[in-house]
Amino acid sequence: MQKISYVIPCYRSQHTVGGVVAEIAATMQTLPQYDYEVILVNDCSPDDTFGTIRGLVAADSHVVGVDLAKNFGQHAALMAGFHKCSGDIVVCLDDDGQTPADEVGKLLAKIDEGYDVVYASYDTKRQAGWRNLGSWVNSKMTEIMLGKPPELVVNSYFAARRFIVDEMLRYEHCYPYVIGLVLRSTKRICNVPVHHRAREELSLIHISEPTRRTPISYAVFCLKKKKTQIQQYFSSLTQPHTHYYITNRSNQDPTTIN
Repeated sequence: MQKISYVIPCYRSQHTVGGVVAEIAATMQTLPQYDYEVILVNDCSPDDTFGTIRGLVAADSHVVGVDLAKNFGQHAALMAGFHKCSGDIVVCLDDDGQTPADEVGKLLAKIDEGYDVVYASYDTKRQAGWRNLGSWVNSKMTEIMLGKPPELVVNSYFAARRFIVDEMLRYEHCYPYVIGLVLRSTKRICNVPVHHRAREELSLIHISEPTRRTPISYAVFCLKKKKTQIQQYFSSLTQPHTHYYITNRSNQDPTTIN
């Protein structure tokens, strides 16, 4: 029996992540050919997200909690989860309910067809227009700097074979960039359409209010952020080996992630 590892970075999601885990559990009841686990990585959220995670760990043996010692960002949180997961297929999704866990079967079916990585693509994105503009800028930057095929849509909801995750874990430097690590690991990547939901709860976006109100300003912000993110990824390839620490407080087992 194959095992699915769900890896979910969590930030300001104390009221939403429980619903995501419940939806995963209900969905896996319809996929009896798979075993599964859920790795919840608290990225040092300032609310009680890890308190919620503790409760989920206590209630369900499928759930594992990871608590980062400081806020490292989404990509580092994913890498921490990759170190903890044990599945044959790894599925990454969001903590706010926007990514439909009940449609994971579509991603898994494409994996069964022979693809190594499958990204969800959304029929209609349920977000503000200024965020769609930012997504377009991000996509173009990834095409230019990392060679992403123009037709390929990449986002936070994807499934990958175990060997892809193992290949990503060979990256032992600071500033991990998961999309870049995927693109350098395989060419067998595809999209599958799913629905995009409205957020269950609005979270704080670390952008100034004037920038959020002006689409052009937001596009410039995304351009600068993506350029910096990719530059850090490339520059870190020449940096010395870096350590950071996580603690799985569900069993008081401190772990060093290299």
